[in-house]
Amino acid sequence: MPEPTPEAWAQIRHDYENTDRPLAHICAEHEVTIPTVRYRMKRWEWTRRKPFVPRHQPPPVPAMQPENAALTPLPACGER
Repeated sequence: MPEPTPEAWAQIRHDYENTDRPLAHICAEHEVTIPTVRYRMKRWEWTRRKPFVPRHQPPPVPAMQPENAALTPLPACGER
């Protein structure tokens, strides 16, 4: 496979950062391998599509609380 031109790399970067197209489709269109694009993404510091998730475990998610949970009294037994 020949090395893509600088213009092709610009298009690959645009397609990756600004579209939802799968990386495999972008690579196939430009005749580059996925590992090559991933290497360039890291080396050239492209904007990631999704935030990084740690390898060991995802970050904790804060518990969802209703806005007025403390202000709404619970009904007594038998009341509606």
